[in-house]
Amino acid sequence: MQQAVMLRVAFEVDDWNAETGVGWSVVIKGVAEEITSGIDPFAMALRGRLVVPLAPGSREYWIAIYPSEITGRRFRR
Repeated sequence: MQQAVMLRVAFEVDDWNAETGVGWSVVIKGVAEEITSGIDPFAMALRGRLVVPLAPGSREYWIAIYPSEITGRRFRR
């Protein structure tokens, strides 16, 4: 993650509901900035948000993405 700072990045989140057959996907493209140790109000507010990751492992870094493009879609099976 440290190499992504102030570079163009893309981040995707998606989900699928097997009961309804509906899924969705959102892609954010923009510039990344590490905010792990930032003391400005913006960085502190973001780090205060509740984030519940599904994947196990260490969570040492916080990265903010300043979006230039946000796209999404919903699909049905």
